[in-house]
Amino acid sequence: MTLMEIVNSSVPEHLSTEQIRISRLYRSNNKLSFSCFSPQIIAEPRVGDIINGGIDVHHSTSGEFGTQVRCYLQRLVCKNGACTHICKDEKHLHARRLANGRFDQQDMVNQLHRLFKETWAQLDEKLQAVHGLLGKEKVSIDFLQQQRTRFSLNNEMLREIEIAVNHDELGPSNTQYDIFNAISRVATHSESLSLRQRRRLMFMAGEFSQQDIHRCSQCGSWIVSPN
Repeated sequence: MTLMEIVNSSVPEHLSTEQIRISRLYRSNNKLSFSCFSPQIIAEPRVGDIINGGIDVHHSTSGEFGTQVRCYLQRLVCKNGACTHICKDEKHLHARRLANGRFDQQDMVNQLHRLFKETWAQLDEKLQAVHGLLGKEKVSIDFLQQQRTRFSLNNEMLREIEIAVNHDELGPSNTQYDIFNAISRVATHSESLSLRQRRRLMFMAGEFSQQDIHRCSQCGSWIVSPN
């Protein structure tokens, strides 16, 4: 069973599997990374500013990370994407080995199916949290500089975010929504950053967007406090 087949099998009954869209895909010899979303899961923080929810998957056949699953937020007007944790139960997946030394494929399928169902169930709340950014005062780029070590931000990443912060197809809102948009814009569209750097920014944007939820120690753990 392919990853997309597992995604489709986990979709709630009120959503159409035929409408699931792939927004990002990366494939190499040992990695598969993709984001998909449902146009039926929708939020509109501003008039004409549509955000859809879905699933982000990063699978590696080597290294320690295994298969990572997160919630995915897709802003349609600019195609920006951000990832955020699955509240309370987000973790890396590793298949068990059978007595003959082979991986237990069914065990991995079961784990993925469970996590995908949890992801779909949480997306409405994740999207609503983005609305809250429009009610928060915009922080300065100086604050991002202070967080650079925690999020492994180098000078190039910070420079691109600073350039992007005033670029929005619908115009700046002068709120924290502009920071969310800038980080996710660089994560999605930068051609100079590596896949690892761009995914780091996708996580940063997603965590930034969840400041008002606090359902677990991970979700919304990057709380903006310029004081």
